[in-house]
Amino acid sequence: MPKIISLAFTNATNERDEEYNKWYDEQHLVDALVIPGIKWGERYRLSEKSRNRSPYRYLAIYEIDDILQMQKEVASRAATPLMPRSELMDADRIFLEYDLITPRMTHEEALAKRGLKR
Repeated sequence: MPKIISLAFTNATNERDEEYNKWYDEQHLVDALVIPGIKWGERYRLSEKSRNRSPYRYLAIYEIDDILQMQKEVASRAATPLMPRSELMDADRIFLEYDLITPRMTHEEALAKRGLKR
């Protein structure tokens, strides 16, 4: 089965980042990961050293088995006790899914391809 990554770009409402991150990590991430077909999830904060700016401060990455099945499951659970919404997440957010086209390559693998030593 081809690897699919789902990306969620979000922000906290009204600079309530500490509360938002606690809710996301302890409630929302767990609610998402019990959905069949969501294999793993992890979160990131936009680095202050990033070369570009983004309107979104937070990124969650999930590996999923099937886009349509995941979307159906999330839609059926959203705003229910299985996946409660929170006023801590800003309404301006985007969700994107990507299909893997090139498997992960490590630094060591790239050096070997170029015949270089570390």
